[in-house]
Amino acid sequence: MVAQVLPQIPEEARATVSQSVNDGRDAAKFTIRYGLDTTNSLGRLVATTVALRRHAWLCTFRFSGDVQQSLMDMSFDGSRLF
Repeated sequence: MVAQVLPQIPEEARATVSQSVNDGRDAAKFTIRYGLDTTNSLGRLVATTVALRRHAWLCTFRFSGDVQQSLMDMSFDGSRLF
């Protein structure tokens, strides 16, 4: 699309317009990368929080090691502890 408009821009302004387009593209790539990294970090935070919450809950009871391991291996559905 820029290639279609670029010939209509005066020669002395083409470099500036081209640089602005490149800067905008770089900013968009950075924003996308930032969003992906933030989402990844939040996912890890939630997983860590669930693990710590389960661990704290299990420490309050005197279950055997096998029972604790079975409980820790249960899947997380998001609405309850286990």
